[in-house]
Amino acid sequence: MAASPKVAKDKARRAQSQARRAGAEYRRAKSKAKRHRRFGERKSRDRRPAVWLPRLVGVVGYVMVGVFPYLASALLVPPGAYLVLLLLWLLGLFWTLRLARYSPSWTPVAPLVALTVWIVLVQTGSAIFGWTA
Repeated sequence: MAASPKVAKDKARRAQSQARRAGAEYRRAKSKAKRHRRFGERKSRDRRPAVWLPRLVGVVGYVMVGVFPYLASALLVPPGAYLVLLLLWLLGLFWTLRLARYSPSWTPVAPLVALTVWIVLVQTGSAIFGWTA
């Protein structure tokens, strides 16, 4: 015996409702996962040295490059150029901290980049503007 059209329609409606509920639950779970990633919550902390050691080397190295030569360059360059160097260093510190969080394996490169930028700027300024100590 074939089911009546009304029973078939109710069955189809129930199936659609279940699919909608399942889709809504999936979207809610996905949204919650995105929200956790967006606000920086982590499921677990990774304590392997392969993860935290490059972060530590990069950030400590960057701070050391900030102490010398960036802070010591006040003796070499005029005050305006010194402010530009400090602003570049602060911008680089922000970049280094973001790099340490999202791709720790590249963090040790940051002090090398900072040192290279300092050398290029001071040497270029010395050659063009005649800065002397």
